[in-house]
Amino acid sequence: GNTKTVMCACIGPVDYNYEESLSTLRYAYRAKSIKNKPKINEDPKDAMIRDFQDEIARLRNQLQERANRPKEPKQPKVKAPKAPVEGQAQEAE
Repeated sequence: GNTKTVMCACIGPVDYNYEESLSTLRYAYRAKSIKNKPKINEDPKDAMIRDFQDEIARLRNQLQERANRPKEPKQPKVKAPKAPVEGQAQEAE
């Protein structure tokens, strides 16, 4: 994401706060290793509508590209003569 989180761990130098300072440092170390995966909060219906709009735009672009493409002249199809089958050729004679 585009946000930053800051944590300030305050410890004291006096010996009677040693355990509390150590606990604070351990907590700060664990908190430092937390990784967040931000996710956009949006209604599933809105997400579906956005996906459909993207697909419609993509399909319109495909249609536009096909319309702008120069048409190639169609080649006439030439049928190859069929070779006579041996049994049929004798019957015709």
